[in-house]
Amino acid sequence: MAAPRDVEAVAAALDDARYAVREGATLALMRGEVLTAGDVAELFKRAATAEARHRVLRVAYHHAIRRMAVASFGVDGGFGPFHQGAIGVVLREGGFDDQGGSIRVGDTLPGFPGEAWLLSGDEIVALDGERLPPGMAAGEFTQAIQQKGTQPVTLRVRRGGEELDLRVPLTSAVALTGLYFTDDITGEPRLQPWLENQWREELRALLATAPAVTRLE
Repeated sequence: MAAPRDVEAVAAALDDARYAVREGATLALMRGEVLTAGDVAELFKRAATAEARHRVLRVAYHHAIRRMAVASFGVDGGFGPFHQGAIGVVLREGGFDDQGGSIRVGDTLPGFPGEAWLLSGDEIVALDGERLPPGMAAGEFTQAIQQKGTQPVTLRVRRGGEELDLRVPLTSAVALTGLYFTDDITGEPRLQPWLENQWREELRALLATAPAVTRLE
């Protein structure tokens, strides 16, 4: 198995009574190596609760898009340090304080690093040890990320009243714009239709491996 080497232990963590353990196991699966459809199917069959299956489906969607990026654009969508980088998030204008500015994370995009490392509502306050300047626009931050290439960056994130330093991998901006497009009506990013169709086929095969999730309580 590519990422969860002990399937039973991972499945147990996804069903743990403690939320932090369940969420930690989910994020670990999303941040690890690209999972194959077989890896995900094995986890799905072992998931004992509706919530655990929902978490496996979230992981499955993320890794399905990662595999599509690998197939279309190279390893994890990356081309090396001389290509423009991307996190895979929708950015909103942030605020500022006496230490500097911030950029707020709106949405994260499955298949890209932002989905595995950042949360909607996070405020990014520093990039590679440098505080963001007051009034920094979302587009300016995007350009700063692009200039980093596809090497990992350290983001200081304000979340829940505390600041965290996260070492976040980057992927290629070419992969991001190749897999997602901006909806003309909503202005929000959407996965390319042919990729959505490919995911639906994979989802049908996955659901056939175990009783379908009916409703989350």
